[in-house]
Amino acid sequence: MKRPKLIIILFTVLLVCATVASSQNKSGTYNRKDKWGFGQLVITSGKTSLSFRLNVGRIGKSMFERCVGEIQGKAKWISENIAEYNGDFNERKSDGEAVGCRLTFIFSGNTITIREGDCNDYHGAMCNFEGKYSRPAPIKHKIPIRKLPQTNK
Repeated sequence: MKRPKLIIILFTVLLVCATVASSQNKSGTYNRKDKWGFGQLVITSGKTSLSFRLNVGRIGKSMFERCVGEIQGKAKWISENIAEYNGDFNERKSDGEAVGCRLTFIFSGNTITIREGDCNDYHGAMCNFEGKYSRPAPIKHKIPIRKLPQTNK
């Protein structure tokens, strides 16, 4: 009779650990560089939401092609790999549409795809938050191994 309870407890502990590890793996710094500009996204992931800071920019030939943008806030998890930011979590218009800037974060491996809606107040006309942001590959340091000269004794 004690074995089924032990198995259930063990399964629950493993499930909780896997959930925590999954959310922690999403935390970090992600970068974007494409024809529309560059960006950096810093995420701290929690169980029900994630905190983020997002900066974007574009360097153009004329001042009309240059822009910068920044937004930070908390996005609510709506599934295991998708989080949404709607300004304030519960702020909605009467038709159900989000009020103000809306960002959708879609996680896939070491990449986050961001979809943007009505965020022009947070960046210049030539910038946007949309795109694929990737984690930089870890730097592997190779330590050179020198062969010692052989001595004949």
